[in-house]
Amino acid sequence: ILLHPALLGGWLDSENDNNGDGTTSNTGKNTSHIHHPHGLSHDFLFGILPRLCGADAVIFPNAGGRFQFTREECLSVANGCRRPMGRFLSILPSPAGGMKLDRVEEMRNEFGDDTLFLIGGALLEQGPDLEYD
Repeated sequence: ILLHPALLGGWLDSENDNNGDGTTSNTGKNTSHIHHPHGLSHDFLFGILPRLCGADAVIFPNAGGRFQFTREECLSVANGCRRPMGRFLSILPSPAGGMKLDRVEEMRNEFGDDTLFLIGGALLEQGPDLEYD
């Protein structure tokens, strides 16, 4: 199951419209993402919907990275991944998008132990002898 944030972002509500014109700029890029004025919530689109589709984890842009999701939006995604839903099991939230090793403790405090931390390019910057204290 692939529910990529770049393909889903246009279905989000426009509450985080930071340009005042129905778009929100992608930090560091010359692109915009159009948001529907009555779109879907972050917890549904990135948390509940993947659970209903049978996903085991969901990758979403974390606050403080390269993208414009707020802390509250990210926590709502984690809640959508974990809240009780009858026979549907919880899935792992996986905050991503510019995350670095020095943020692991902060993210663990925010999202808890049952979280899949996606740290990609930052690991390459560490070189071939990766160690974390």
